[in-house]
Amino acid sequence: MIRLHNNFDFGQIVYLKSDTMQLPRLVNAMQLAGDSTAPIMYRLCQETDETWHYEVEISAEKDVMMTTTN
Repeated sequence: MIRLHNNFDFGQIVYLKSDTMQLPRLVNAMQLAGDSTAPIMYRLCQETDETWHYEVEISAEKDVMMTTTN
């Protein structure tokens, strides 16, 4: 039996750590390849765009320093 430990839930709003605009994205799918030691991938939706990302690329909190310009 595989126990899945995910840090993000379906329907949760998240942000990509590398996105300088810090656009909100919705978690709409998860994928687990292999066994429970394999990294979980999350499909994130931002308007009509859907992209797959690893957990390390995602944050539950917006990084306002990314959007700040001098």
